[in-house]
Amino acid sequence: MANLKEQEKWEDGVYQIEENDPVLGGENGITNKPAKQLANRTLWLKKALELFGKKSAPKDLTAESISTADETGHTHKLPLASVTAKGVVKLNSQTASDSEQDAATPKAVKIAYNAAVEAKTAADTAQRTANDGVSKADAAQRTANDGVSKANAAQTSANQAKTAADTAQRTANDGVSKADAAQRTANDGVSKANAAQTSANQAKTAADTAQRTASDANNNANTRQLKSELVGEIAFFASSTPPSGWLKANGAAVSRTTYAALFAAIGTTFGAGDGRTTFNLPDLRGEFLRGLDEGRNIDRGRRLGTAQGDAIRNITGKLDGSAMGSGNQVLEGKMIASGAIGTTYQQRQWSGDQGGWGEQSVSFDFDASRVVPTASENRPRNVALLACIKY
Repeated sequence: MANLKEQEKWEDGVYQIEENDPVLGGENGITNKPAKQLANRTLWLKKALELFGKKSAPKDLTAESISTADETGHTHKLPLASVTAKGVVKLNSQTASDSEQDAATPKAVKIAYNAAVEAKTAADTAQRTANDGVSKADAAQRTANDGVSKANAAQTSANQAKTAADTAQRTANDGVSKADAAQRTANDGVSKANAAQTSANQAKTAADTAQRTASDANNNANTRQLKSELVGEIAFFASSTPPSGWLKANGAAVSRTTYAALFAAIGTTFGAGDGRTTFNLPDLRGEFLRGLDEGRNIDRGRRLGTAQGDAIRNITGKLDGSAMGSGNQVLEGKMIASGAIGTTYQQRQWSGDQGGWGEQSVSFDFDASRVVPTASENRPRNVALLACIKY
């Protein structure tokens, strides 16, 4: 005889054997089915009782605990606190959390407080800056308002100008129409004028060529005439070398053929040179020039090119003297000099009987510097320049 095989499961119902069911034994026979279902229930209940005895011991509660039981014990889910319900809260030190179920720690509160203090300081600074900005903005607004007023006035003027410009445009358009007609007439005239201009240009080209030829001839003639007229001229220059076409008036002997025009003008007036191939230039170094008298009788008897030594006007002076005395009286005398004459007067005298006597002496000197400026030569005020002669 064998026992039924039990399974640990809960059977929802127990089969009722019907009157017409056959009597059939064995593991899966219909007769054993109700007994097998009851045996399965019994085994499930047994296991459940055994497990309940173990699950009766409570486990430690945590924030993650749920309502459950197993071989090690049982737990219950704790209700979490929220803004609408009571329950267990979790401490949190983060300051950026959006949780409505966690509670802030003192550390989180301190961090938030320090951040708030810094934020307030920054806000105060920002407020002062903003206040200053508002003041400046108010000033800018006043300036802008003034600018708007002026801009409005300018707009009014601009509107008036536009009206005038529109009127002018209409007038101009009318003028353009008339100008177009005039242009057509002018174009026809230009065509005819161009033909005339071409002929005139040809004539002008021929005339310009003739003018240049004539100008060249005239310039050449003028150059020759001017050169001929200037040969032998004396001039002074503010440079140490003579310009082109000029020689230093230094008495030098120069060629009669090289400087033929100059030789023809002055000849041997200032020296015959070697008597054959050269002649002398005037020597004006350190000299003052004087115009030839030619009968005026101020510098009587002078000839062209002759030199004259230095001289000054006569300088005169006068000396007057007197002396008197008699018997045993003191002899007295006096000398008076004038002009360029000076005196040194000494007198010794004695008094006594009829035979008393006295002695006096006088010396004279002449110095022209007493009456005129003097130097080692006679000269007027002057400036030294380079004397040259044109060849």
